[in-house]
Amino acid sequence: MLVGDKYQHIYGWAGAMNAIDELATKYPDESLVLPLCRSYRFGQDIADSGNVFLNAMGASYSLIGMGPPGEAVGYADTTTVLFRSNLRLIMEILSLVKADPGVRFHVVGGTKDIGYMLNDLAGLFEGRLAKSGELCGFTDWEELTEFSETPLGSGYRPLVNLVERMGGAVGGVLRVLNMNESNAKKAEVVLATAHKAKGAQWGSVTLSREFRNVWEASVSTRGDDLAYALPDHEEMALQYVAATRAETLLADSGLVPFVNDHLRLMRFGRTPEGARIIPKARRQPTHVGRPRDSRTTDASDLANARTNRYVGSLFDG
Repeated sequence: MLVGDKYQHIYGWAGAMNAIDELATKYPDESLVLPLCRSYRFGQDIADSGNVFLNAMGASYSLIGMGPPGEAVGYADTTTVLFRSNLRLIMEILSLVKADPGVRFHVVGGTKDIGYMLNDLAGLFEGRLAKSGELCGFTDWEELTEFSETPLGSGYRPLVNLVERMGGAVGGVLRVLNMNESNAKKAEVVLATAHKAKGAQWGSVTLSREFRNVWEASVSTRGDDLAYALPDHEEMALQYVAATRAETLLADSGLVPFVNDHLRLMRFGRTPEGARIIPKARRQPTHVGRPRDSRTTDASDLANARTNRYVGSLFDG
């Protein structure tokens, strides 16, 4: 008897096994799968945000919200912010500290691993190979820079600019990371990657804009035609986890409506403007840091436009 939610499987890149699928496939006649699809964490509005991703992954069941009434909106001030990557989380910390040097922030899981990754980034800039999961797919700084110019890699762009501006000397940023408040209850804002947020919950949650970038990167152009694809299955599972961490308020930064439109266009084959859509094969699973070519627009421009928010007198010298 297998009880759980197999669509929260988000650590396949680290070798974790999806036990429900593995055992149900190996012992089809002996296995009974009972999905956990009722949640007392949130009400139906937030449950429906999670259902968008279950639908995308082809789930045979939907979430039912049995918890307190809540609201799913595009934008709101919340006490917790979730990110797709450590890279964007770092940039948010720098933005917060620059705006208010005394701000008390808490990073779920601490900042040790993030500091290790930042040192890896500086090492790549200086010509050494990186080892951290988000960077080990890049052979040199030039390859990372090129990837950061694509929509899928736009989250790297502000940090690439920052490391270049500082000539690889990231000590100032590491000192800011060490300001992390170890006690979450004393913090004014809680920050976490979606991976570290699994199993946790907060009253109000904002999802970083970078989750939407993944879906934008799954659309390519061929003349007047648009080709729509689904992101990697584990990527969709990660977003499903992120969208179901809030108890009463989820601010998705426009992600859920965008995904809904994306799925509708894949299903019906036409955009509102009448442009023809070409079905596109799903990508094979990859880890977050692996470079990938993309031809969509505007996300990298957005990242470049915001770079100056994160660099300035706080880290000069």
